[in-house]
Amino acid sequence: MDYVTKCLKDYGMCVVDNFLGNEKGDRILKEVTDLSDGGHFRDGQISSSTVPFSQMHKVRGDKITWVEKGAPDCGYIGYLIDRLDRLMKASNGKLDEREINR
Repeated sequence: MDYVTKCLKDYGMCVVDNFLGNEKGDRILKEVTDLSDGGHFRDGQISSSTVPFSQMHKVRGDKITWVEKGAPDCGYIGYLIDRLDRLMKASNGKLDEREINR
Protein backbone atom coordinates (compact mmCIF):
# COMPACT_ATOMS: atom_id res chain seq x y z
CA MET A 1 0.00 0.00 0.00
CA ASP A 2 2.85 2.41 0.76
CA TYR A 3 4.21 1.87 -2.76
CA VAL A 4 0.84 2.71 -4.32
CA THR A 5 0.40 5.81 -2.17
CA LYS A 6 3.93 7.05 -2.96
CA CYS A 7 3.45 6.56 -6.70
CA LEU A 8 0.06 8.28 -6.68
CA LYS A 9 1.50 11.15 -4.68
CA ASP A 10 4.62 11.56 -6.84
CA TYR A 11 3.28 10.75 -10.32
CA GLY A 12 -0.52 10.77 -10.13
CA MET A 13 -0.57 7.14 -11.27
CA CYS A 14 0.76 3.75 -10.25
CA VAL A 15 1.65 0.51 -12.02
CA VAL A 16 1.53 -2.67 -9.96
CA ASP A 17 2.93 -5.69 -11.78
CA ASN A 18 0.84 -8.86 -11.49
CA PHE A 19 -1.87 -6.97 -9.59
CA LEU A 20 -4.49 -9.60 -10.39
CA GLY A 21 -2.44 -12.59 -11.44
CA ASN A 22 -2.87 -14.39 -14.75
CA GLU A 23 -5.94 -16.45 -13.87
CA LYS A 24 -8.07 -13.60 -12.54
CA GLY A 25 -6.85 -11.27 -15.29
CA ASP A 26 -7.86 -13.83 -17.94
CA ARG A 27 -11.29 -14.27 -16.33
CA ILE A 28 -11.86 -10.50 -16.26
CA LEU A 29 -10.86 -10.31 -19.92
CA LYS A 30 -13.34 -13.12 -20.72
CA GLU A 31 -16.16 -11.29 -18.94
CA VAL A 32 -15.37 -8.03 -20.76
CA THR A 33 -15.14 -9.87 -24.10
CA ASP A 34 -18.49 -11.55 -23.43
CA LEU A 35 -20.08 -8.16 -22.69
CA SER A 36 -18.61 -6.76 -25.90
CA ASP A 37 -19.70 -9.73 -27.98
CA GLY A 38 -23.20 -9.39 -26.46
CA GLY A 39 -23.46 -5.80 -27.70
CA HIS A 40 -23.44 -4.20 -24.25
CA PHE A 41 -20.83 -1.52 -25.06
CA ARG A 42 -21.81 1.89 -26.41
CA ASP A 43 -19.76 4.78 -27.76
CA GLY A 44 -18.36 7.06 -25.06
CA GLN A 45 -20.05 10.45 -24.85
CA ILE A 46 -18.80 13.87 -23.89
CA SER A 47 -20.70 16.24 -21.65
CA SER A 48 -19.86 19.38 -23.61
CA SER A 49 -22.31 20.61 -26.21
CA THR A 50 -19.57 22.51 -28.07
CA VAL A 51 -18.63 19.47 -30.17
CA PRO A 52 -21.12 18.57 -32.93
CA PHE A 53 -22.55 15.05 -32.62
CA SER A 54 -21.03 14.11 -36.00
CA GLN A 55 -17.53 14.92 -34.66
CA MET A 56 -17.76 13.13 -31.28
CA HIS A 57 -15.96 10.02 -32.57
CA LYS A 58 -12.89 12.21 -33.15
CA VAL A 59 -12.92 13.39 -29.52
CA ARG A 60 -13.72 10.08 -27.80
CA GLY A 61 -13.06 6.75 -29.46
CA ASP A 62 -13.77 4.55 -26.46
CA LYS A 63 -16.62 2.18 -25.76
CA ILE A 64 -18.26 1.99 -22.33
CA THR A 65 -20.74 -0.07 -20.39
CA TRP A 66 -21.95 -0.14 -16.79
CA VAL A 67 -21.73 -3.21 -14.62
CA GLU A 68 -23.79 -3.28 -11.43
CA LYS A 69 -22.39 -4.91 -8.32
CA GLY A 70 -23.49 -8.54 -8.26
CA ALA A 71 -24.38 -8.59 -11.96
CA PRO A 72 -24.63 -12.14 -13.30
CA ASP A 73 -21.58 -13.33 -15.23
CA CYS A 74 -19.49 -10.35 -14.02
CA GLY A 75 -18.10 -11.67 -10.74
CA TYR A 76 -14.47 -11.15 -11.71
CA ILE A 77 -15.13 -7.61 -12.93
CA GLY A 78 -16.73 -7.04 -9.51
CA TYR A 79 -13.59 -8.46 -7.88
CA LEU A 80 -11.41 -5.99 -9.81
CA ILE A 81 -13.62 -3.04 -8.89
CA ASP A 82 -13.60 -4.09 -5.23
CA ARG A 83 -9.78 -4.29 -5.17
CA LEU A 84 -9.43 -0.89 -6.81
CA ASP A 85 -11.97 0.63 -4.41
CA ARG A 86 -10.09 -0.74 -1.40
CA LEU A 87 -6.79 0.66 -2.72
CA MET A 88 -8.29 4.08 -3.29
CA LYS A 89 -10.01 4.20 0.11
CA ALA A 90 -6.76 3.20 1.81
CA SER A 91 -4.96 6.04 -0.03
CA ASN A 92 -7.51 8.70 0.89
CA GLY A 93 -6.02 11.34 3.18
CA LYS A 94 -2.45 10.31 2.30
CA LEU A 95 -2.11 12.12 -1.02
CA ASP A 96 -1.49 15.69 0.17
CA GLU A 97 -3.92 18.00 -1.62
CA ARG A 98 -5.51 15.20 -3.65
CA GLU A 99 -8.74 13.88 -2.25
CA ILE A 100 -10.41 10.66 -3.27
CA ASN A 101 -14.19 10.86 -3.38
CA ARG A 102 -16.23 7.75 -2.73
